[in-house]
Amino acid sequence: MIDDILGQIVKDVRRAVEEGVYSRFAEANTAPAGKAPSLVEAVRGAAPEAFLAEVKPSSPSAGVLADGEPLTVGRRMLHLYRAYGATGISVLTERDRFGGSLELLAHAARAEPRPPVLMKDFLLSDSQLDAASSAGASAVLYIHHLFARGHTSWELPDAIAAAHDRGLEVLLEVDGHQSLEHALGTEADILGINNRDLRTLEMDLERTPDLLRHRIERLGDRPVLALSGITTRDDVVLMRRGGAAGVLVGSSLMSAADPRARLRDLRGITHVKVCGAGHPEDPPDVFAAMSGADAVGCVVAAGGARRERSVEEARLLFSRLPQDQEHVLVTTDTDPSPSAERVAASGANMLQLHAEPGAEGVAAVHAALPAGVGLIALVRVPGDLETPDESGRVPDGFRSFVEEARAVGRHADRLLLDVAPKRGEDAGGTGRTLPRHLARHLVASLAPLRVVIAGGLAPGNIAPTLRAVRPWGIDLSSGAEGSKTVGRKDAARVRDVLAEARSIPGLFDAHETGRATGAPVVSNVQWKDRRFPSSS
Repeated sequence: MIDDILGQIVKDVRRAVEEGVYSRFAEANTAPAGKAPSLVEAVRGAAPEAFLAEVKPSSPSAGVLADGEPLTVGRRMLHLYRAYGATGISVLTERDRFGGSLELLAHAARAEPRPPVLMKDFLLSDSQLDAASSAGASAVLYIHHLFARGHTSWELPDAIAAAHDRGLEVLLEVDGHQSLEHALGTEADILGINNRDLRTLEMDLERTPDLLRHRIERLGDRPVLALSGITTRDDVVLMRRGGAAGVLVGSSLMSAADPRARLRDLRGITHVKVCGAGHPEDPPDVFAAMSGADAVGCVVAAGGARRERSVEEARLLFSRLPQDQEHVLVTTDTDPSPSAERVAASGANMLQLHAEPGAEGVAAVHAALPAGVGLIALVRVPGDLETPDESGRVPDGFRSFVEEARAVGRHADRLLLDVAPKRGEDAGGTGRTLPRHLARHLVASLAPLRVVIAGGLAPGNIAPTLRAVRPWGIDLSSGAEGSKTVGRKDAARVRDVLAEARSIPGLFDAHETGRATGAPVVSNVQWKDRRFPSSS
């Protein structure tokens, strides 16, 4: 069955080759200046695992994976992949069955900073390799099954040499013990194990660990990637523990209703909200940078706060940002009706109460919001709150604070922890950092609530804070602004914030209600009627 399908695909590709699709592209395009970045070195240098994200508009088995014009969808996904720290980018270029595009391959290779890009196709001829080279690709995919079953007249060693002659690295895909044994004797730069059995089409995520068992030492420094069937963070961890250097994910990302949430889950990274945005004179590069954040917040009805904007300015801000992003209206007004009206008028899909009306007040606001609109509730942390000690003794004040925060959190989608202002400070945000040891205890004790921390976060202190605290999310405002642009977001700072926050994949891999951090846990009450969804 699979050979019939592959035979038809190869026939289509050969026709495209004969029609000059690849050769015309190669003649019309010139690779970006300089040598393409090495995919092999990127995979070797990634920790704890490499993550290759793929643009794959459709597939023969699943059909169209994402709604919209393929090139437009592809460009949007490429932007997300870069923003979420993908080690490399894979682009399908087979046009008839996978909706692929050589133009999208070239677009991916011209991003700045330039990423390693893999051309994924059914390669049969030199003209296809010329197209990969002219597009600026770093590597190409060869499928061992095509060579073993005679679907191509190329001999595998000659095909690998032809790619190397053009400065292209080779990812060789295998799917069984025999093909892996053969691949180990080739000059392929990276090996990829397909978790789908190409004879039966059955998916088995134990295939990668099984094939690598007893072969790790023979790999030397040649990395192996796990291909196909990767849909959760647990799958990624399974592949890594089985000996793979990383994974390549395509269908799971392209078909996701919320690609940002899927990327966060697969990489095990934290949620990032950039707040206090919406200055009317912000240039396009600020909006481009902010579009990579998980959420962007605009402050309205906040009693004259420094970053306060009008509802109309909020609406304009959100209209200039991606519609798959969270658009958060931030207000100190806790009156349910006006809050709901402002949300509707601005087009926001989330409301943040930057005031503390108590559990009943939060519940009233949440009940008044339009369907599908989420709520973030604020809880300010007293500066003198005493934390549990090393013996596990929990002070009464800490216990009471946690219980009150839980009562608020059960009526919200997220709980935002910020430092309580001192007398005379701006209640909209103190800019002071929540002590890490205190934040760690609070996050652990408030599980499974989605806890977001704010206050004093900026490039340079984000990574150590995340490692120490492991919050579900972080919220930044002044930390995403330049020293000369107070109240206005700085594109470079926003990019630095996102890059640092997403430089720690696997943040939650060993985290269960504080045991990974050693933080004593007050209690882990599983509220039956909690309003927030499970983590995705």
